[in-house]
Amino acid sequence: MRFRTELMPNKSNIPIGYRDKLLLMGSCFADHLGDRLYKSKFDALVNPLGTFFNPVSATQLMDVLHSGTQITEEELLQRDGIFVHPLFHSRFNHSDASGMLHLVNTALDQTRNFLEKATCVFLTLGTSWVYENLQSASIVSNCHKLPQSLFRKRLLTLEESKTAILAFANSLKALNPNCRLILTLSPVRHLKDGFENNQLSKAILRLAIHECMQNDVAVSYFPTYELVLDDLRDYRFYTEDLLHPNDLAIRYIWEKFVECYFDENTKTILDKVDDINQYLSHRKVSSDHHDATATARIRDKIIEINPLLGRTFDV
Repeated sequence: MRFRTELMPNKSNIPIGYRDKLLLMGSCFADHLGDRLYKSKFDALVNPLGTFFNPVSATQLMDVLHSGTQITEEELLQRDGIFVHPLFHSRFNHSDASGMLHLVNTALDQTRNFLEKATCVFLTLGTSWVYENLQSASIVSNCHKLPQSLFRKRLLTLEESKTAILAFANSLKALNPNCRLILTLSPVRHLKDGFENNQLSKAILRLAIHECMQNDVAVSYFPTYELVLDDLRDYRFYTEDLLHPNDLAIRYIWEKFVECYFDENTKTILDKVDDINQYLSHRKVSSDHHDATATARIRDKIIEINPLLGRTFDV
């Protein structure tokens, strides 16, 4: 008897290896995947501009990166003495305008420099519900707890979502013609919008992604959403809030990701990295004295693996 349906993502025809430079952007689920890549010693930059969830904000950010412009003080807003920007995450908020501009523009420069050499961008979208500034008629990435009377909440249409994703892909291609774009849909449930509205939002994004892939063969998709909703399909794979996938689910998605994108050589290096990480992790939490032989063995492994990574193993 079978008690579940297992999803096996198709093997990518363009593998990812340790010589690739990977930029992960988008929702908080991009942080989970990016954290796995970073800990596995891939050259990965994870949400350097903070989290965002809708495709229009993704395009706005990519346009800023492509144009090379800097954020100016005139673009900042104030809330309770704190400077904020409608396009950027609250982690950049600052009590001083020049302090915020320094944080934001430094992050833009870092991301732009990385992106110019990146081989792959993972964009994880979370919702097609957006907040539109009534005065400027522009969609914001973050309301920053400003009065709700300043905004109108609405659902992006399929055409708007598709147009935004294609614009993101085109701006990326203009900035770095050799960079691939892999889209994912966050499995995190946005139940503050209600059950029906959450499903409607995800459906619009999923169909928009599908249609974009028909228009641009350089755009592909990894089925994170389907792995959680159609494969695991059980609340035991969620955290206590019943909205976010838990560590077990994230590990499962990582295993599928490895099978989809890594060739045998990359998997071999990954096994070596995992062995080193396990030893280092055990050493940090254990009060026992490790024997010199084990320490020497790990040191030799690090020396051996550095050329394979193309850089120094960061302990």
